[in-house]
Amino acid sequence: MEQARSRQATQEEITEMLTLIAQDEEGRVIAALNAFHHVPDSAAEAALTPELYALAKEILAADKLPAVAARRLPLRRWWQVAAAVVLLAGASWLWLQYRPQGKPGSPTAQQPVADTATARGTVLTLSDGRKLALDSLGNGEITAENGTRLVFRNGSLQYNAAAATDSTLALRYNTITTPRGNPFQLTLPDGTRVWLNAVSSLTYPLAFAHGQRQVALTGEGYFEVAANTQAPFIVTNNRLQTQVLGTAFNMKCYDDEPLAQTTLVNGAVRVTKENRSTLLQPGQQLSAAEDTWRVTPADMEAVLAWKNGQLQLNNADIATVMRQVARWYDVTVVYPNGVPDIPLDGYVQKEAGLEQAVEILKAGGLHCKLENKTLIIFHH
Repeated sequence: MEQARSRQATQEEITEMLTLIAQDEEGRVIAALNAFHHVPDSAAEAALTPELYALAKEILAADKLPAVAARRLPLRRWWQVAAAVVLLAGASWLWLQYRPQGKPGSPTAQQPVADTATARGTVLTLSDGRKLALDSLGNGEITAENGTRLVFRNGSLQYNAAAATDSTLALRYNTITTPRGNPFQLTLPDGTRVWLNAVSSLTYPLAFAHGQRQVALTGEGYFEVAANTQAPFIVTNNRLQTQVLGTAFNMKCYDDEPLAQTTLVNGAVRVTKENRSTLLQPGQQLSAAEDTWRVTPADMEAVLAWKNGQLQLNNADIATVMRQVARWYDVTVVYPNGVPDIPLDGYVQKEAGLEQAVEILKAGGLHCKLENKTLIIFHH
């Protein structure tokens, strides 16, 4: 059981464990398995999500299971077996052990999704828990869950618009997660284009149904929303909710930023938090915190600079600039003597690289030193 939980058990060991469970007519092995995983015996099956139920069904149908023991065991008990093992071993890993195999030698033009639990870079997480390292892919079509087809080209991902209203996919969610130093662009099933900044994530369904399009954002994203007056587009996070019909806006909601901000480029958006709600006009920015709710004219050049690979300083304070530098270049920023209270001006091109960025900041009057992956900021 410890081998299964640490994802080190072989297929033969998992099959052996299933056989032991099947031969245990009093259910003691299942009870021990659930206790090992801290799941009450009566709750193991109930704890399965719809996706894990589907996986359990695959396990029950797999020809690698102990067939003789299976015939002796009631179907209800096999569901308990599947539930216990899925909860213990984990969906994505167990799927790799028991996934149905295609016919040998059958050609395919698509890149199949493989689980890369240690994936680095930009990661696509499927609804069944499998992870795909997008940075390792070449251009081409990806065949994902339920036959969903995605096109990966030149570092961006596009979903198949033909499935945009397929209600069977509306409850299946994917998540794109970007690491430090790596923004990403994708096109959602409804045609909405999204630019994700570094250290951000977007969770969205494989199809938008029931007259509403809703996604969840962490970090920062720029949205060009496909117009659809019958289906509002809603972006949520733990700080703000922004609702639009068809428009372009930027939303910034990093946990380490003091303010969550929505900036409207064109169209109209309504921003909501608990009992507060504001309708923004183009060129306005709403900033929100626990005790803050204000609308101001936006410095649009500075707000959207990240999308164009730039860091606009424009009289910015050092702490704000350094948080973005840390995300872009994957560095740790330290202030041995506190944060200097001086404004910065100019701009930095992301493609220039970290060393060049540091030289630009020095030229702007910032006293700093780069040691390996640590950027040290000094007072004058």
